[in-house]
Amino acid sequence: MGQPCTDHTADVCTQYGEQHQAVATQFQSVGGRAHFHGPARTPKCFEGNSMIRTMIATPGDGAVLVVDGGGSRNGELMGGTMGMTASDNGRPAWSSTGPTATAANWPPSRSG
Repeated sequence: MGQPCTDHTADVCTQYGEQHQAVATQFQSVGGRAHFHGPARTPKCFEGNSMIRTMIATPGDGAVLVVDGGGSRNGELMGGTMGMTASDNGRPAWSSTGPTATAANWPPSRSG
């Protein structure tokens, strides 16, 4: 992966217009990286993480994992061990619309 983008999302959208897509959902940072980029891969899973486990066990090729938890708050969808597996397999960052382990429990990102 190249150098990380230091521009703000609004600036990138202005510069590239329709060539650029941004994720509208607001996420909390849990992966240890303030800035990241890459194509988004979005598994949708409601109160179960087997699809996430399968996905993070394969090469990520720089894709950002964005988990759609379907709005449920009944249990964590990802934790520190899963985050480490995602990082080890080439996913520069991950985020979730569902519950995750607290940021203090996540390993620092080990991706480049």
